[in-house]
Amino acid sequence: MGYGEVIGFPPAWKLTRGEKGEVALRGESHSSKHTLNRKTTQIAPAQIRKLIVPTNSTALTTNSQEGFIPLPGLRRKGGHSMTEPAYRSVTTAQDPDNSDMDDSDPSSPKSDAASDASEAFTVPYTSTMHTNARLTSLLKTDPTSTSTWLELLEHSIAGVPTSEARSDLAVNIIEKAFSAHPANKRNAILRCRYLLSGAIIWPANKLEEEWERALKLVDEAADLEDRMNLWMDHLNWRLKVGGVMRLETAVQRLWILLRSKRSSGAVTLDRFRLRVLWRCCTAFSEAGYKERACAMFQAQMELVLYFPPRLRGTSLDATLDALEDFWEAEAPRIGEPNAGGWAGWEASKNAPSTAMPSNAEAAIVLPSEISTKSKDPYARWAARESQRDASGGLPLRTSDEDEDPYTTILFSDIRPFLFSCSTEESGKDLRTLLPLTFMHFLGLHFPGLSSLVGGIWDSSWSDARFGRNSPPSSTVPSISTSGSRLLSQSKSLGEGRGWEVVGGTVVATEKRSASGWGQVKEWGWNCVLSPLDGYGVRGEGRMWESEEVASLEPRAIEFIRQLFQQVSRKIQSTYFDEVWLTFEAAFSVKTALKVSRALLSKDRDSIPRWTSHAKLERLRDKISDARKVYETSLDTVSPNDTRPGVEIMFWDWAEMEWLADGEKRKVLDVILKSVGVTNVGAGAGGASMILRGRKVLEERIRSAMNGLTSSGPHREGASTFGTIVALINTAALLELVSGGDGEADVIAALQKHDIHAATNLGGAPFDRSQYCLREALAFASSRLLYHHTRTLRTPIPPIILRRHVESAVREFPDNTVLLGIWLESEKGEMIWGRVRQVVGEIVNPKGEGVIPTRALWGAWQGIEEISRVRNMLNRVIEGERHPPLRRQFKKWEIETWVGSMMERQIRIREDIEDYLQAMRDAEESERDGSTDADEGEGGDEELEGIVNERRRLAPY
Repeated sequence: MGYGEVIGFPPAWKLTRGEKGEVALRGESHSSKHTLNRKTTQIAPAQIRKLIVPTNSTALTTNSQEGFIPLPGLRRKGGHSMTEPAYRSVTTAQDPDNSDMDDSDPSSPKSDAASDASEAFTVPYTSTMHTNARLTSLLKTDPTSTSTWLELLEHSIAGVPTSEARSDLAVNIIEKAFSAHPANKRNAILRCRYLLSGAIIWPANKLEEEWERALKLVDEAADLEDRMNLWMDHLNWRLKVGGVMRLETAVQRLWILLRSKRSSGAVTLDRFRLRVLWRCCTAFSEAGYKERACAMFQAQMELVLYFPPRLRGTSLDATLDALEDFWEAEAPRIGEPNAGGWAGWEASKNAPSTAMPSNAEAAIVLPSEISTKSKDPYARWAARESQRDASGGLPLRTSDEDEDPYTTILFSDIRPFLFSCSTEESGKDLRTLLPLTFMHFLGLHFPGLSSLVGGIWDSSWSDARFGRNSPPSSTVPSISTSGSRLLSQSKSLGEGRGWEVVGGTVVATEKRSASGWGQVKEWGWNCVLSPLDGYGVRGEGRMWESEEVASLEPRAIEFIRQLFQQVSRKIQSTYFDEVWLTFEAAFSVKTALKVSRALLSKDRDSIPRWTSHAKLERLRDKISDARKVYETSLDTVSPNDTRPGVEIMFWDWAEMEWLADGEKRKVLDVILKSVGVTNVGAGAGGASMILRGRKVLEERIRSAMNGLTSSGPHREGASTFGTIVALINTAALLELVSGGDGEADVIAALQKHDIHAATNLGGAPFDRSQYCLREALAFASSRLLYHHTRTLRTPIPPIILRRHVESAVREFPDNTVLLGIWLESEKGEMIWGRVRQVVGEIVNPKGEGVIPTRALWGAWQGIEEISRVRNMLNRVIEGERHPPLRRQFKKWEIETWVGSMMERQIRIREDIEDYLQAMRDAEESERDGSTDADEGEGGDEELEGIVNERRRLAPY
């Protein structure tokens, strides 16, 4: 073979020279661009280096005799110094193989010299070093910045592989924070993170000591909300370590601690007590003790709603003793038929007792996903436990025949968890929140209630929508039916690619016009004016629709209906009655109208009740009937009428006229009537009347903003979020209908919401009132703009809606209605890459835990690929520190879990050994039966087999 030829290659190919040989055609110069290291080094991104001051202070000192600045000696390749005499360099031999190297070769002597010269006074400077330097500089300026310390912690542990190493590094960083400033030692957020990280690496005794130290330190200086969050984390830790049966001791200690805090806000403290009760009931329910959890709620509601007048001023122990008499009498309790309450029972002790239907008779056993006829004993046991779990709920009476001792709840089982109201004001607050919390616990989800009662620190435990045995099928669809519901992303080569990249943006064809909203609903407590309001003209997307209530058990539906009836008679709250109407409307609007008429018969002058009745007529699409209600109710209203709900009813009327036929004259008449303009005739739309209306609305808005408080919407009389939002909506709608349909008119309308959303309420930068108002105004403006552009099809640039809603979504990513409006604004644009980008930044962000509500919203909408949906849901599970789930398990794993369940006091109704013994007995009887059957036929079969074998082997 000749020079450069390769065995097996044609003669036209040759082996070229270089650091890494390659094969090329003869007569063509090969390109070493992608093969030689010196070329790959050139195209590689340059490393950023930072200038440093030499450690040798005399290095830059001028030599007075020589007149120059001596620099440190730089080494050539081969070990010779650049400062050596020139004659020594003659002895340096060059490598003949590298004689063709140019100056650009990093391995050449010139390149080495330049590289050494640049490295003499520089160090590598990566993005990680830059972030560390930035955070360190910020901490030097403000060592008490909690957010900066947490950012430094997350940045430092990002690349650490094991949980133990991450925890150890986190503990060290937080200890540096404690030593940086004395105030950091009493910081509740840093303390909680310190304890959570230390729980992985510390022994049990040290963790116990650190918790005690944290409770003492934080209780000295931290504000009330931080203290409550730390107490709640301590309760969760006690629950994790000791199980549900040790909650009693932890709660008793917490009640004693809260008694010394009566000087603080009574409403806030009582909401925190409700939060503790809710957490304990959830823990008992998850452990299988649902009867005890429901009994705790029932007893607390009797204590708050039906407190006997004769016991006013008595101690808590004396009050609980009297309540125990009522409980042990086994009279009908709240939520049960014929329940008259504790106070009613006290007044009629000597009257004949009412027949109490047994709760055991109403038990409904739901079918399990795993058949009880399965041959697998573990599957049969799990199915039976699930069925028994689903059939439980309300506590039984002692007269009910049931062998399970946990179905009958004594008062001593629930007494340690009960509490009394601090003041009359906090009692009024609890009389509305406590029934709503009980219904939420039973499965009727209230958007925003968890953050109002449970706080924003950790309220994931309160969301039980997706933990039931039968969640709504529309809420969590099958993974095979999800995928791209809105935009097609076919990647099959046979079908052709359904997307393309244009200018760096992924563009896809629209598959079908599906709704951008789903059944995963979450928003702030004061965000929506009414629970009957939704995104649609006929209330689509309201708080509860048929899909939500269909997943409830029939027994729970009847119990919740009884709760609404009994509590409504007791507290006389228009907000609570509106929630009741929303619940009934989810089943039947006609039934809700009957309930509304019954409520109006007792309070015919209530503006909020008439507003709810008109909304129900709008849900039936009876616009004329709703208009009659508005006209009759508001005909006699004077401009100085201060009754609650007048501004909201005027806004509802104006919105109905606007969306019904779009006639601006009717809308102007309603708006000007709301501000007291009496001459609403042919000239009502004149410029002077419109200017007068604007002025009156601005004055009313300023007055309402000055009287704004952080109370919930159930508080009547004073200024509420609903009144402010209704006034601002009316002012914005006036801008739309008084001008043209141009872009300037839309921007002027949106500015009404933006200006007041930026108004400082005089509180802290993150005050709850300010945040709730901003979210309510963001939703109201987005909904108004959506109806203006999509419902009424006003020809304006779609980018106005998209940009406005996207900015609102980024500020309030947990609001699923805003997410739905944003998704609707993207329909028809065919810019799939933009959708994926926003979803990746908001719904499924990197570097932080995924919130279950956002993840399930994304899964329902199907805006992610199936694999990405799985990864997103897996991140939710990993965020809760659970191992990945599997479908199959080994025998020893199941037996270990059963033992752990018994140690953790998890309720087990039937012994798994009974199922295993039944399986062994069945196998033994099967073997015995087969042996008996073989005794009669076995001989003939054996003889026949011998004969056949001899025939096969013949003639051998």
